[in-house]
Amino acid sequence: MKEPFFLIDRIREWIAPSQCALCGTDLFEGPEIHRGLCEACHAFLRVSFPPACPHCGRPLISEEGLCIECRQKERPFYDAVVALYPYGGVYRNLLAAYKFHRHRPLANFFIPPMLEALDQLALTHPPVDALVPVPPRPGKLKKTGWDQIEYLAKKLEKATTIPVLRCLRRSVSRSQKELNREERSVNLRGKIQCSTRVGPTVAIFDDVITTGATLNACAEALRASGAQRVYGIALFYD
Repeated sequence: MKEPFFLIDRIREWIAPSQCALCGTDLFEGPEIHRGLCEACHAFLRVSFPPACPHCGRPLISEEGLCIECRQKERPFYDAVVALYPYGGVYRNLLAAYKFHRHRPLANFFIPPMLEALDQLALTHPPVDALVPVPPRPGKLKKTGWDQIEYLAKKLEKATTIPVLRCLRRSVSRSQKELNREERSVNLRGKIQCSTRVGPTVAIFDDVITTGATLNACAEALRASGAQRVYGIALFYD
């Protein structure tokens, strides 16, 4: 399917070329500018959906069902998760370009594979009634002026007819990235609430899934507010 090309992209192309978020190549073609990646990097980053653990999103190598690590954990509040890319190497650079360096066109790159992930879930699960972004830490937007998940939410609203519900709120807590795996599992316990009733099937989306603690806390809040099935979509698995 041909990617959309908007007037703002054409204006940027007239003024000055953009650079590929990964290799730094100047971008002159409309689709490249729109997604922030040159054709070569875009082709390299084609997403695939190999058999994966439904609890952490990591590909299964010799296991069936759950990976060895997830078999040793309690059953989470979410039913399944699909993660697009491994969080390492060039993929780590890709997230850094979007999340930390605010290379906003990359959001246009992430949206199609996120929708593909929804299609993958729909092959074996009921379709979702709503998409729910993981809530930011209190004060994050005021402090940094940027929430990479909210920016994806705005793009999703234009790309799909599935409603995007910003119904989760996060109380003051430590940043998950500052904690080890054991600390992450308890840091958000009881710290995320849902402000409204939700439909029976919802999908949460986030940038990275590491231990699944954030996704699990969100899923618990959504189940308390009416969700019967909760899925997760993550850009990267760690």
